[in-house]
Amino acid sequence: MTDLCVATHSHFLFVRLNDELGIKFVVPLGTDGHYAGACLLPGGKNPDLVVTALTDKTPNGKPFEQLLPDTVTYFTLDNELVRVARGFQENVTDIHQIAQKEEVIYFLNTGSNSIFMRDHSGSHWVGQCIRTEFFIGDSSQENRKDINHINSLVWHNDSLFILLHNVAAGFPSSIMEMKRNENEGTWTVIDNWSLPATYGAHDIEIIEGDFYYCDSTKGTLVHYNPRERKVMREIVLGGHTKGLETKGDLIIVGVSEFSRLAETRINSASEIALIDRDRWEVIARPALQVAEKNVGNINDILVL
Repeated sequence: MTDLCVATHSHFLFVRLNDELGIKFVVPLGTDGHYAGACLLPGGKNPDLVVTALTDKTPNGKPFEQLLPDTVTYFTLDNELVRVARGFQENVTDIHQIAQKEEVIYFLNTGSNSIFMRDHSGSHWVGQCIRTEFFIGDSSQENRKDINHINSLVWHNDSLFILLHNVAAGFPSSIMEMKRNENEGTWTVIDNWSLPATYGAHDIEIIEGDFYYCDSTKGTLVHYNPRERKVMREIVLGGHTKGLETKGDLIIVGVSEFSRLAETRINSASEIALIDRDRWEVIARPALQVAEKNVGNINDILVL
């Protein structure tokens, strides 16, 4: 039994896949914005929390001008999701993905080219912004811009890997590896390299030292060797691939009819592609629907 949390454009869904890999039930939660990411925050003695990031619309439809703060929502998890807290997250705009390590949540602050950390270890939540001066261009507070379109992040062996690209400026998708200097609270860039022949990569998962990511513009899932810096395998899924998780030998990929740029994404068709990693083939592609209606494009997938 595999439970998924799926962040689509205007829904946040709890999906349970049964042993036959079909959808058992889906519970929609909210139609009030653009759900961009989700992570699990272990509760210890308290219930575990599913944390979601909700990107609100920008005023007058002008991106990155007077951005509204994003909304962070907390759900307890049982046989369904129950909303327990919600509020604006200042200093965070245009979230694309979030990740958890220990008791800290890392918000990928795409709208201002930075990463925001929120510590849940104490009674007071502390935010620390990781500025990204090492990115190309000016990412200062006075010049907030989506310079590199940092869109995905994952922790692996105490390194934080970030996926980024800037199609408009002609920069291909690339991966940056960072480490935190715990004693100083500073960050060091360990490596930064371009991915081959893609300008639209999203999501990173690391299995046995190899990377797996979605090439959204090509509608593919890519198996990439970071040591040799080359693509090992690629499987064509069609549509707009975004949202990636793994469970054992199973790779789970979101496949949407449209990209984030299409307004019809709100109620467009989307599927979950289930791929056997060893055989490198699709074994199921259940559609995401609620009451026989489409739920829109998929932005993130969280395995529970």
